[in-house]
Amino acid sequence: PSTLKKIQERAFMYASGLTAINLPQGLTTLGSNAFSGCPKVKSVYVPSSVTSIGTYAFSSCSKLEKVELHCGTVREYMFSGCSALTDIVFGSEVNTVQSYAFDNCDALTAVNYPARLGVFNGFSNCDGFVTLTIPEGITEIGEYACTGCDNLTTINFPKSLKRINGGAFSKCNSLNNITFNEGLEYIGEEAFYQSGLTEIRCPDTLTVIDEGAFSQCSRLASVTFTENLKEIGSEAFKYCPFTEIVIPSSITFIGRNAFYKSGLTTLVLSEGLTRIDSSAFSYCDNLTEVSLPSSL
Repeated sequence: PSTLKKIQERAFMYASGLTAINLPQGLTTLGSNAFSGCPKVKSVYVPSSVTSIGTYAFSSCSKLEKVELHCGTVREYMFSGCSALTDIVFGSEVNTVQSYAFDNCDALTAVNYPARLGVFNGFSNCDGFVTLTIPEGITEIGEYACTGCDNLTTINFPKSLKRINGGAFSKCNSLNNITFNEGLEYIGEEAFYQSGLTEIRCPDTLTVIDEGAFSQCSRLASVTFTENLKEIGSEAFKYCPFTEIVIPSSITFIGRNAFYKSGLTTLVLSEGLTRIDSSAFSYCDNLTEVSLPSSL
């Protein structure tokens, strides 16, 4: 009814007879797990009047195929575990998609994501993704946006992208085909941790590779830095197998454990470097040649 303002947490949890959920305009509050685990629901409509949504509101609706969203915020874990979901309609009222919003939605193979949001987010552990194209206009990839997408091999980044935030593509074990766009400035903490990358070529615009960004990328065989890079964070390339690296003159500081137990055999440190932090190159057992700058 139009008089309905609030649906409390777990109100319709495991309601086995529901097949569609069309929330009325005027509803403002939707509690945590309000409709989670409804096994026959195939469609969900959320109106623009909904301003407060609890976590897991529609999670684990295993037959859910289509959602139409007009709420301002798509909440974390809102559709987690909706394994049949293939169609997401984002209304013009949507302004934020939180991390993990569509976690474990394995039937998703593509998404028509609105570039006006600026931040791409919410698709962690979605094993249906093989190739992912981020729309032009997106400037940031959100934290853990696509972490754990096991079958993701290729990402097409837009020219507008400036930041890849923490954990964004971590544990994407099959990921091996990316080209960083010119314009990218920042790669966040553990952004590609334990991913399947084999080669990295940094764009000229990149200035920061943050802590653990490429840590434990066990197939990473080639890394090319550029002269505008300013910071390599702690554990950034820990346990990576590449054998050669040239640190550009723009780098003044290399963080703790940055290349710990990497496969380095040859290391060139350019003039301008003033500090190498503790254990930066510890246990690089194959390292036989190091060129040190006078600036140290």
